[in-house]
Amino acid sequence: MVKRLAVAVAATTIVMGLFTGQAALASNIHFVGTPTCTLVNGGTRVECTGKIAGLGTAPTTVQISATAQCVNGGDNTPPGQAKGSTGPIAPRGGQITFDVTTNPVSCPDHMRVSFGGSVTLKVFQNGVLVFQATIPIT
Repeated sequence: MVKRLAVAVAATTIVMGLFTGQAALASNIHFVGTPTCTLVNGGTRVECTGKIAGLGTAPTTVQISATAQCVNGGDNTPPGQAKGSTGPIAPRGGQITFDVTTNPVSCPDHMRVSFGGSVTLKVFQNGVLVFQATIPIT
């Protein structure tokens, strides 16, 4: 009888430990204030900055992607993609502040760079997508 009680207590403790561990994971993820995405480096890159809360304690990576095109003299626009990513960021108090810039886009033959009107921002924790948003480029 005592052995069964000990096994039941141990199992309950393990299960409660699992749920307690889950509490440290992301929940109610949201921006604090308004994030911004702007053209930088002569319009060849996009930089996004902001603050995100509700992340728990798991290491967090922020990735951005934006449609980029090279516009030629005839206003033709061959499509492309510009991307950027942060390294892992350790949340403090469930929050991170991010600053991520896409790789530069270069165009051949006197073409000019043109970005779409928005950026897709993705937040990952332990390799799992936990949050996604579309942010206009201003």
